[in-house]
Amino acid sequence: MINRIPIPNKLFKFIRININDMETPKYRFKYTKKEFEKYLDEIGENLPDTDFVMQRKMHRRDIGYGLLLRSYEPIKFEKKYNEWVKSKESKHEII
Repeated sequence: MINRIPIPNKLFKFIRININDMETPKYRFKYTKKEFEKYLDEIGENLPDTDFVMQRKMHRRDIGYGLLLRSYEPIKFEKKYNEWVKSKESKHEII
């Protein structure tokens, strides 16, 4: 039989309130390409029109920069995705 130590109520409340600020191992985080595509769509609103020229064609802004980059320039998308994941993981790195 396992002896369980009761967690004091104050400590339990502290953990529940601060769970987002606490250190979490890197393997718990998963950054999907869909999340990255949404991120690119958000920053794409502020990009100049020249960034929407892909395969020698001007594409509409309402489609979304993330989807365009993923569809027409997959190598560039993968490279930026890997850089984005590394930057996200470095923020959550355990020391």
